[in-house]
Amino acid sequence: MNTIKANNVLPLLVLGAVCLCSPLATSQVSKKGISQKGASQKEDGSRWRMSVKAGKLRAISVKDRGRHGRRKTFWYVILDVKNNTGKTRKLDLAARADVPQVKNKPSTSPGLYPEVTKAIARKERRRGLVNLFMASGDIDAGATRAIVVVFGRLSTRANHIDVRIRGLTNLLYRDGKSYFLENTELSLPYHRIGDEFDIRRQEVRQKRQRWITIGMTKVRG
Repeated sequence: MNTIKANNVLPLLVLGAVCLCSPLATSQVSKKGISQKGASQKEDGSRWRMSVKAGKLRAISVKDRGRHGRRKTFWYVILDVKNNTGKTRKLDLAARADVPQVKNKPSTSPGLYPEVTKAIARKERRRGLVNLFMASGDIDAGATRAIVVVFGRLSTRANHIDVRIRGLTNLLYRDGKSYFLENTELSLPYHRIGDEFDIRRQEVRQKRQRWITIGMTKVRG
């Protein structure tokens, strides 16, 4: 798990609290938690949240370089992330897919997969599409970034799939004279219809996305 990096752009007391909460406190808040480095930009303390339009969970079949003549199925979700907060913000993204019905591996992580990302961009005709792992960094006010989350191993037994994205809100914010450390994720639930046979052809229904706060800790005030 990646640790949260704290830069000296916040008051020392707040930084100390961030360090104490990482990474152990984060794992205690959510045993399923996804790792994320702490935001490093200067903040005014106000709460902010990116505007996100998520696409469907789709499959793509590409040549398997390790197995001649064979193809491999990857699953992906495209996110159109818009910074409507009025200020330049720093994205520091991470993701996972929760599949609770798969008891031996109830969560799976995405990958970089450069060639697959290029294939998805061609298939979807999306110029400028970037993989989640290459999408972190400053995003100007009013700007939109097209991001794809790619999963290389999504169990054929996974019917109810909850794709979680972290890093689309600020980790630390101020409310009055108090500072809070908050772990908030965007939940993108999908229902894959049918059985494990020929899953690429099965219907995938997209459910309503929502923001979920996993845990919140008061660190000052």
